[in-house]
Amino acid sequence: MRGWINTKIIQENYDDVLRLAHSVREGTVSASLLMGKLGSYSRQNSLATALREVGRIEKTIFILDYISSEAMRRRIHRGLNKGEAMNALARAIFLLHHVSPLEWEHINFLGECKFDSKQTTTLKTLRPLNSLDGYSLV
Repeated sequence: MRGWINTKIIQENYDDVLRLAHSVREGTVSASLLMGKLGSYSRQNSLATALREVGRIEKTIFILDYISSEAMRRRIHRGLNKGEAMNALARAIFLLHHVSPLEWEHINFLGECKFDSKQTTTLKTLRPLNSLDGYSLV
């Protein structure tokens, strides 16, 4: 939000920036590996500097969108609240002495359901229903 963007360094390294972006998009290299390699270079590396400047442009655009769009702010805050609620639940469960949070992997915190279409069943493979007070449910 302050200072100037060095567009000259972006222009000088534009082809390399596009090549890196294409490599990540195609899966030739992972983004984490790329960031690790760029982080190990000296601060004077022109490609790393160009990527940092492009990142500053993206950050500025995001901040302006955030400021100008109430719907975007609401969506972001909903996501943040969901994450905070999950963290609060994990902390509450961890404080229970007889319960470990590691044993709660069967709880679906996000409400997402996944179905395996290959695991289908028929009525013939299900067990019969139990009877209630002598009444047959079949």
